[in-house]
Amino acid sequence: MCQRPSKVHVNQRKKLTDAFGFASALLPYAIVQDVAPDSPAHKAGLVKGDLLIRYGHVDAANHRNLQALAELTAASEDKTIMVVVERLGSGRVDLLLTPGKWNGRGLLGCLVLPYKP
Repeated sequence: MCQRPSKVHVNQRKKLTDAFGFASALLPYAIVQDVAPDSPAHKAGLVKGDLLIRYGHVDAANHRNLQALAELTAASEDKTIMVVVERLGSGRVDLLLTPGKWNGRGLLGCLVLPYKP
């Protein structure tokens, strides 16, 4: 039989969640629909179906319908961004992505759409 968490434990977890945004920060907010070969996204290891959990400082709590992701990408050309994804069969995967010019469109070379479970 499972025990119910104590009120103290629940309150501590709520304080941590409120202070650091852990609950919302761990939720996927976007899905990678496509990755172009030889693109910065491909070189970083992104694959179709990856669920974005964190893209630099952008997470589920502050992505503003992916606008913050686009803004960070534009401001980070040739700078490395830490990316955290949830990948089917692999769990959480940490990647380093460097947006930049390549032979295709955009700075990433992938299609990212909002994710709603």
